[in-house]
Amino acid sequence: MKILIQSPLAVLLPDPEQECSGILIERGRIEKILDFSDDLPDDIDQIIDASDCVVTPGLINTHHHYYQT
Repeated sequence: MKILIQSPLAVLLPDPEQECSGILIERGRIEKILDFSDDLPDDIDQIIDASDCVVTPGLINTHHHYYQT
């Protein structure tokens, strides 16, 4: 299944100079960060409009005290 997160308001990327028109996800992984010169693939299963969203990577808590739950 291919998912396109299209036109995000902002994206946290390693290269701050990189522009992003969308994020292509395939089999649960980021396949490609699209810029404005890229053509959209024809075989997209789902398009998510992110024009009012900020996209960040998943955050993982690597330190936890179980007695606090």
